[in-house]
Amino acid sequence: MLRKPALTIFQKMLVAPLVGVLLYSAYLFFSHHERQAGSGAIEEIRTIYLPALDLAGGNVIVFDTMVSTFKDAVLAGEEEWVRNTGKEKARIEANLAHLEGHVPVVDPARVRQLRAALVRYHENAHALSLAMLRGDTDTERANHLIENVERYHGQARAGFQGMKVDLQDGFTRRVDETLQRSRFQLMAATGLGVALIVVILGVTFAMSLSTRDALREVNQAFKNMAQDRPDFSRRLTRASRDELGELVGWFNLLSDKLENDHKQIERLSITDKLTQLYNRTRIDELFLLELSKARRYGYPLSVILLDLDHFKAVNDTWGHQTGDRVLRELADILRHNVRDTDHVGRWGGEEFVILAPNTGPDPALAMAEKLRAAIAAHTFPEVGHKTGSFGVASYLDGDDEDSMTRRADEHLYAAKKQGRDRVVGA
Repeated sequence: MLRKPALTIFQKMLVAPLVGVLLYSAYLFFSHHERQAGSGAIEEIRTIYLPALDLAGGNVIVFDTMVSTFKDAVLAGEEEWVRNTGKEKARIEANLAHLEGHVPVVDPARVRQLRAALVRYHENAHALSLAMLRGDTDTERANHLIENVERYHGQARAGFQGMKVDLQDGFTRRVDETLQRSRFQLMAATGLGVALIVVILGVTFAMSLSTRDALREVNQAFKNMAQDRPDFSRRLTRASRDELGELVGWFNLLSDKLENDHKQIERLSITDKLTQLYNRTRIDELFLLELSKARRYGYPLSVILLDLDHFKAVNDTWGHQTGDRVLRELADILRHNVRDTDHVGRWGGEEFVILAPNTGPDPALAMAEKLRAAIAAHTFPEVGHKTGSFGVASYLDGDDEDSMTRRADEHLYAAKKQGRDRVVGA
């Protein structure tokens, strides 16, 4: 069980002037020497650590930016973005070169290891991104690149973060050691005599009120975060460089991380893990949105259900890992053969769905036929050729999500019954 402190912070601030009076004589002799020594030591620590810490922190940020750029380039289909990652790589390498000069606080061998991990990550991520953008279907090569990217990303990210943390710990430790030597002076400095006690009390009281208000703001921000009411558009103002200012700084960094994690979780919550298409939950949301547009503005709307024929035989013959690869390749075929305005999702198992806004019955049937032909023409590794059956339904007055998907499912069943590898619609 934790023991309660003998004095609160506010009480200690009031006691400090009284103690200062008792230590006044010692302060006159001791303060000048210790002030110069402490200031010189702190300045020396800042000179040694802060430039290196800024470089290490910059490396973490720039590396994360590089990783995001690779991902964004693939998602947006922008090959130019992939080439632009060379700028981030060059910036990190320049920072590492500067860090090698901070020998008292940075191990040059560690810098060389980080540089090697960075180069290997960039080479593999660059090759993988270009392969995905250009539609390279070499699965073995892609899997090899993915493994390398994950391995070297982990090495580089952990290395950059570890260097930053080590520098922060070293900086804090050195500052704490210096401050320990100045504690006596800090206590004595509050007492300049009985004549100053009233002034000191007034200043202390004013500082207490200011600190209390700032702590309330920080407390409220943490409370909002803990109660799932974070305001990611707002950051606290760091008005001072003391411990409270440091707390505000850490809170802002935590907010940045949580905001990034929130966006990542939001993306994962609407994405099917295996195929990276929309999941059933997100498709349901988009379906309701597109239905509201169709009802309000009279826009046409079609839904296409697709089922891969004889998929169970793939799992039974070649195993589930091969089946998963088939589903991923099928997802790529669908993704590359629909419009940007269409919504493609995994409906469940080997069944997929395409929502086609502003698309009537005939264009929807043509789209489904195009997808059917693309699947039939594709050669899946190990498995060979596969076919798909399609059911198409278009919006009618009074339709809702259930009625449209029910008709599309009935047409899909009819396509299966008629021999598979075909499109059936109204």
